Amino acid sequence: MNLDKKLKLNLKLQVLVVAAILVSMTALQIISAFRTSGFTDEIAVNTLHDKITAYNFIIEQELEQFEQVIDDIGVYNPAIVRAFEQNRRSSVSHELDAIFANLSRQLGITSLRMYDLDLTAFYRADAPNRYGDDVSSDLLLQQVTSTQTTISTYDITEEGVAIRVAGIFSDQYRNPIAIIEVGREIPAKDMQAMQAGFGVDFTIFLRDQVLISSKSDGSLPTASQLQQRNVSEQVLNKGEMWQGRLASSGEDFFYTIMPVFGPDNSVIGMISSSTSAEPFDRQNRTDLLIGVAFQIIVQVVFFFVFYPIINYKISPIASMTNVIASIANYDYKERVPDKFFKHADEIGSMATAIEQMQNNTKDLIMQLQDNSSIVAGSSDELLQLSEATLNSLKLMEEKIHSIQEVSETQTHIAKDSSRAMEEMASGIGQVAETAASVTEESANMRINADQGKVVVSNAVQQMNEIQASAKNIADTIDQLVEGLDKINVFVSTINDISEQTNLLALNASIEAARAGEHGRGFAVVAEEVRKLAESSAQSTREINAIVQEIKSITNDTVKTIGDNQKETIAGINSVKEVDSIFISILNSIGSVAEKIESLSAVSEQMSAGAQEVSASVNEVSTISTQANEDTHEIANQIQEQVNAIEQINKSSEHLSKLSHELEDMIERFKI
Repeated sequence: MNLDKKLKLNLKLQVLVVAAILVSMTALQIISAFRTSGFTDEIAVNTLHDKITAYNFIIEQELEQFEQVIDDIGVYNPAIVRAFEQNRRSSVSHELDAIFANLSRQLGITSLRMYDLDLTAFYRADAPNRYGDDVSSDLLLQQVTSTQTTISTYDITEEGVAIRVAGIFSDQYRNPIAIIEVGREIPAKDMQAMQAGFGVDFTIFLRDQVLISSKSDGSLPTASQLQQRNVSEQVLNKGEMWQGRLASSGEDFFYTIMPVFGPDNSVIGMISSSTSAEPFDRQNRTDLLIGVAFQIIVQVVFFFVFYPIINYKISPIASMTNVIASIANYDYKERVPDKFFKHADEIGSMATAIEQMQNNTKDLIMQLQDNSSIVAGSSDELLQLSEATLNSLKLMEEKIHSIQEVSETQTHIAKDSSRAMEEMASGIGQVAETAASVTEESANMRINADQGKVVVSNAVQQMNEIQASAKNIADTIDQLVEGLDKINVFVSTINDISEQTNLLALNASIEAARAGEHGRGFAVVAEEVRKLAESSAQSTREINAIVQEIKSITNDTVKTIGDNQKETIAGINSVKEVDSIFISILNSIGSVAEKIESLSAVSEQMSAGAQEVSASVNEVSTISTQANEDTHEIANQIQEQVNAIEQINKSSEHLSKLSHELEDMIERFKI
């Protein structure tokens, strides 16, 4: 690095240090100015808050005096009570006018009023001719009537601003009979007097409209300005105080605005204290100019006093920076000037440290030159050895993979054979179990067949008996038919007798009629005989019908029995055929049972042999699996060794490359 660069660096460092100090001091001054401005604004609004608090305190003191007046008037006054109860308005006015005149002189009261409990005006000192009107819509009077207490409040209406106090007027028994109210209007001149006393302006608003103020109309805020700054929202809607700046007629004012509450605690208006922001802004500007001037003076003094000191400290740094830059360019021939070693401060320590660093680095580089050649030769030999080992391991890995594939194939075959033998042994075992079960079922079937043969033989015997019984029944029915024919003959004879008897009775009746009176008894007998004959004839006819029906049923029975005999004979023949079939079944069951017993014995022998073969195959499969796992483990170990040798090979190559690069890098140093 030449001298010009060294001087430029020296100048840059000096300018940088001075500029940093100046900028920091300027920033501190600006921050201080802003903090002073904010502090001034805070003082302004706090002062306004104190003023409006003092004004409210005066109003509260006045309201307390009015409340005491209400209490004094409300004490029992016999003259007023009698006049009010007798509705003598003139007498009440006479008494209250004297009280009003006294209070007006002492306290400045502008109104004294009395209302009955129905909230009808009874007396007004400020308007004697106004009475009898309904004032029930007045919130203050409503609250006094409902609570029976004394209440004070602001009264802000379009007509003006007043403070009012109302309470109960009682008789000698402390029974409420009327309501008494006192009040005082607040004119604009009172606001101007307060402005003169406190040094700030006061304004009373009806909602967000100015009602009275100590300021001129041109500098009062409008409703739109109050809404834009959220004054109406915060004070009227939320009932909270607002403080800040408001601009009117091109001029800024500080404001403190408080809500005014009515008798029902609802916000009915606002009261504010304000003052011009110009004196405070002017003071801020003056403070800022003084601070800037002081800052300039301090900076000039700082420059001329501290610049030589800074130059003395920075010049050695620039020189040693030149030495460090030479070291960065691998040149260790550049040395720190001897004069800097004489400094007894950090400059001398830095020069000594740089000198030690150069000497130590020189020794280290010379050692690296000697060791790098040895490392390069060793890394080349290691690379050759690792390549030979890697080739041998790869060849061994291929052989192990071939053995592993054969072992896996043998293992799969052994497992498949074991699985097939197990399935065959299971199937043979099931065949043996089935054969034993079939043998048991064959024995049961033979027992059932024997029982069936017995049942068939019994059925043949019973059917023979049924055939014999049916033949006996047929013979009996034939005898019954013959008896019915005889009954039919008897019935025909009785019928003939009945007809003859009927004719004889008819003839007797005729003869009795001829005999006249002497034959009347005979006629009666003849009539009875005739009736008996007719009854007998009727009975014979019924008997004949019954006999005919019995004969018809008997003929049908004979026919049915004949048919049953034929079917019975056919059934006997069928049952005999079934008997012969049961004999064939018994013979077949015996033959099948013998064959199944033989099959069961053979199946048990085959099952035992299959289990022995399966156990042997399982053992072979286990041995093959173990051999396969051992081979796989050996292959994994060889693979790990191959990976390790490959890593060693790569590291050897990298080490060889680094050793040669190290030799090249060491050659770059100038010692």
